[in-house]
Amino acid sequence: MGLIEDLSAAFVAFVIEVDDAVEARRPAGKGPWLTSVAMWRNCLQWVPAGGDGITVAELTATARTPTDLHGMRRWGYVEVEGWARSASGRPPLKAVVRPTGRGALVAAIWNEVPAEAEERWGERFVATASTGEGAHGVDPGSGAESASGGSAVAGLRAALVDLAAALDAGLPDTMPIVRHGWATRREDEPERRPGPVPIAELGLDSLLARPLAAFALEYEATGKLSLALSANLLAVLSPEPTPLRQLPDATGIQREQIDNAAGYLERANLAELVPIPGAKQGKALALTERGEKAKAASARKLARLEATWGERHGAVLERVREALAALDVSFPDPPGTWRAEGKELACLPRFPLVTHRGGFPDGA
Repeated sequence: MGLIEDLSAAFVAFVIEVDDAVEARRPAGKGPWLTSVAMWRNCLQWVPAGGDGITVAELTATARTPTDLHGMRRWGYVEVEGWARSASGRPPLKAVVRPTGRGALVAAIWNEVPAEAEERWGERFVATASTGEGAHGVDPGSGAESASGGSAVAGLRAALVDLAAALDAGLPDTMPIVRHGWATRREDEPERRPGPVPIAELGLDSLLARPLAAFALEYEATGKLSLALSANLLAVLSPEPTPLRQLPDATGIQREQIDNAAGYLERANLAELVPIPGAKQGKALALTERGEKAKAASARKLARLEATWGERHGAVLERVREALAALDVSFPDPPGTWRAEGKELACLPRFPLVTHRGGFPDGA
């Protein structure tokens, strides 16, 4: 696996574990529970619990990436004064965002869970290194200790802090919500300014997100294909038709997003939807000749950019690679969470896919 795929696997695994932990602590009551790391980092984290609130413009500038205020208001986490309930489109920049009671409650949970999850990772990989067992083979609270295992997550954090210090100080602390074509770049991005949280104090999810966002923005600065689309979907397709129902397991991306991306690729003449060979129903996706060329060009571009990063960041990047190699990022979904009730996909995404639907890193 390449550096970006390793970073992505660690980010997606950690974020899903955090999302699961927050869900497991949700209060009783009806209504959707759709908060995620993304919606914490790009919205609720910056909305003050009382007083004057925060304007939409200031929220976007502070988070350094737009949020989904439509969803956050609809799900009952924020109120937006100065933006009519029936209004569509973007909210006014001067509209004031305040948390609801539900929003304040979930914010209190979010204030604690990411750091707790990082501590669990430190304990878990101590146990893994100490006993030689997989991540699920040891009780994280067993107290097993090992110098090599203890350094795994701490070493990753230290390397990521040094890497983040070499990147744009205005990068967001989470993966941005993708737009059309799973693109990371956005025309409505705020002017970049340093984040209010010192780099050394960022959560592990943010330290993993920053190089991924930086890499995607650089990748997408040229060409029309996004990194998420190229790495996740284009990379697993071929001229031989692949049934759509098989693509979630092949990519780690949820089915609804696969269907959306299939339409995008077809309109771009990069792939075509065809009947599944030998089947009475169902569709398959096959690369066109243009799609084959785009796939090859995307792979070359990704390899060149990883090599450029290697030259640019040198020893720091090697430390990141070594620390990532020491982690086994597989994990179970705890009982009672919505993921535990659904079908477990066969792999993690090769690049995070955060959408407006809820901000989960696999397009869910």
